[in-house]
Amino acid sequence: MREFEVRYAVHHDVSIAFAVFGDGPRDLLLAQNLCPVDLLLELPQFASFIDALCRFSRVIAFDPRGQGASDSLVDPSTASLEATADDALAVLDAADSARATYFGMSSSNAAAPALLAATHPNRIRSVILAHPRITYPEFRGMSLERRKRLARALVTTESLRLANPRVAHDPVLQRWWGRARRLMCSPDQTARNLEVAGLTDLETTLPAVRVPTLVLHRRDNRLWDIEQSRAFVNRIPGRASSNLRAARPTSFSATPAKSSLRSKPSSAQKSGLLRSIVHSPQFCSPISSRRPSSSLRGVTRRGDGSSTITTTP
Repeated sequence: MREFEVRYAVHHDVSIAFAVFGDGPRDLLLAQNLCPVDLLLELPQFASFIDALCRFSRVIAFDPRGQGASDSLVDPSTASLEATADDALAVLDAADSARATYFGMSSSNAAAPALLAATHPNRIRSVILAHPRITYPEFRGMSLERRKRLARALVTTESLRLANPRVAHDPVLQRWWGRARRLMCSPDQTARNLEVAGLTDLETTLPAVRVPTLVLHRRDNRLWDIEQSRAFVNRIPGRASSNLRAARPTSFSATPAKSSLRSKPSSAQKSGLLRSIVHSPQFCSPISSRRPSSSLRGVTRRGDGSSTITTTP
């Protein structure tokens, strides 16, 4: 495993851990809640994924506030989406990045990229989001005891069976996942993060997103409903949508497109999705200036349980 340095960006006396991988031509800001940044390269599959990203970008990976090696979130009532977004800007500054694609690899990491895409398009070139939600009403009314019970499940391998049952049987992955989740966030901190998630509401933010946006959703993910990802995309102007086949990540693109993926994607196609969004120079047009460039034409469902959403320009 190659060596890398974990550094700290400081925002209002809060320390945010980050590391830089590769030296590609475009910067990719990576936020995920699977493991601390220190463990990113310990799992071969994750290391290969980072290597693939480094072929076309300089990857700036960080632990969001309240996770991993970053400072804890002490009082959820004082937390704000704006502060989380400002933490990300502080990481970009510390990494000497003028502008980057923001990749939020989990539902909990999707809100800050969306806010920055709407408010700081000069710093955020494009965004890639996995399993995003507009809001989390189920957390808003959840009691402290219920949040703690859920938190205890989320920091164990039970969350692997929910998030990706297709590979949950792998003993190597199970060992890494359990250790990574425990070191990423304690049950108490996870319960606080769930309380903060309950305060999230992007309803009025998403129509202001004007940068190319790629939304990913795994079909067999049992934690998050794919319809929530569809609702998220539908709030973004100039959207076009396409689904990948069952048991593969499903993608939606808010960048105007003339065609959709209709067959099982190759590795080159999946890599191309990320590469194209990282390197795209285009901005989505404001919703107030013209009609969205694509509209849903229909949904074709196949016997394998997958579907393709076609679009028209």
